Amino acid sequence: MLDGFAQVEEYAIRAKEHNNQQYLCISDHGMMAAVPRQIRACNTMGLKAIHACEVYVNDKHSLKEHLDELSDEDRREVRKSYHLLAIAYNNEGYQNLIKLTSWGFIHGFYYKPRVTHEQLRKYKNGIIFTSCCYNGEIGQAFDRGGEDAAYQKLEYFIEMFGKDNFYLELMLLDFHKQKPYDAWLIKAH
Repeated sequence: MLDGFAQVEEYAIRAKEHNNQQYLCISDHGMMAAVPRQIRACNTMGLKAIHACEVYVNDKHSLKEHLDELSDEDRREVRKSYHLLAIAYNNEGYQNLIKLTSWGFIHGFYYKPRVTHEQLRKYKNGIIFTSCCYNGEIGQAFDRGGEDAAYQKLEYFIEMFGKDNFYLELMLLDFHKQKPYDAWLIKAH
């Protein structure tokens, strides 16, 4: 219930009805399956489509080939899929979103279609990234190692994407771990 549950067409109608919005962004998890419907709905309602994807990230993906050699903790780490929102702001970004999500299904699938930091660096042009919710790498660093670990991960992403292409995402969820993380996000901003 924390993610969207309406149909793309319903979002397009509401976007036009409320505040006469001009744009509609849809960000499926791990894929871009809604894009054709988003384009049709936006054309019908006179909106411009903004394409995005909440990609799943795991930079330890290659270790999945050696699971039986890993400790239980490392196995759990290999299975995790961290959230990262990727929003295309031009055609190159849209093409790169397609490349990222395709790579995730073809080469990175392990429970979910995942991408690595290497792929993010390779296909980052034309995309703005946000930290996502508590299940992003920064949120998880905050949970495990406190503010210092979260700052280190934040600096890593700013170095990877550039300060103009990476944003902290504040989520007002009534989740006991999200609240202290939100307070840190405001401080870190």
